[in-house]
Amino acid sequence: MVLEHLVSYAGQAAADAASVLNNVGAAWWEDSNNPTTDVQVRLWESNDRAERFFALVGGFLAEIAPLNPPSREEIVASGATTTAAADALTRHGVPFRAAHSVVGRLVRAGGPDTWTPEGVRAAAADVAGELDDAAVADLIAAAVRPELVLQRAQADGPGAAAVRAQVGVLRAALDPVAERLDAVRGLLRRADEALDAVAAELGAP
Repeated sequence: MVLEHLVSYAGQAAADAASVLNNVGAAWWEDSNNPTTDVQVRLWESNDRAERFFALVGGFLAEIAPLNPPSREEIVASGATTTAAADALTRHGVPFRAAHSVVGRLVRAGGPDTWTPEGVRAAAADVAGELDDAAVADLIAAAVRPELVLQRAQADGPGAAAVRAQVGVLRAALDPVAERLDAVRGLLRRADEALDAVAAELGAP
């Protein structure tokens, strides 16, 4: 999926940038501008990934055409809620792998709309132990009510409030960068105009 590739590219570029900073700090005796240094390898790779990232995100935004969202039934039938169902169990202390094992057993037995409290307890019996009523209810609700994901409160999660907070943080970080970039562009434009004027003057008869 395009968005997954974008996340991967961003992570790799950030890792390369961290490697560059670490190498420059650790190899203080070496000129980091030297094209033969090991530092440069990660720098160029990071730049290349950043270029591919922006090319991909630009193409994605240019082509995306959102349609009407799928219905609840379509979302549930697609299996998209199964991760949310497993996450619901982890919030009740069930280990991550065990929670996914429980959901995997349930999926093999039928779609989320067919899950019952008895079936959930049976699927969990030998991998997650005995589940209380709240854990069972939360798992089933997460599986059959996809809209609940919007109510998640954890930081940096998919909940509506968390996403708004993320956007606010990103905007606060990017707005000053955009302002500095505009200022640099203005400087470059004025430098070009000054250079053109000097060239025209020197070339005049």
